[in-house]
Amino acid sequence: MDDTVAEEFGSLPHDLTRVATLQGRPVGAILVVDKSIWDPELDGPFIIDLFVHPDAQGMGVGQALLDEAVHACAAAGDPTLSLRFGDGTSPAAHALYTRAGFEQR
Repeated sequence: MDDTVAEEFGSLPHDLTRVATLQGRPVGAILVVDKSIWDPELDGPFIIDLFVHPDAQGMGVGQALLDEAVHACAAAGDPTLSLRFGDGTSPAAHALYTRAGFEQR
């Protein structure tokens, strides 16, 4: 998290980052950088992190954050949004990304 905020993974446009709250307390966030530092062929914004507090998991928070990021990118004129997921990705996150139409390459 410190490296993300310090922009070690790229510029962190504040208009693309979202925080979810439940009963007035933060329960999740999605952090989007301007582009992937690992995949130069990917154009556009890149999800560097998506997390949901265990107490709020299974309540649609991750889906809402992902939807908000997609819409924020589209509103900013970016038709694509990328991320990385694979062996280290939790089964719940993997299912979320797959349902949202993200594809492994």
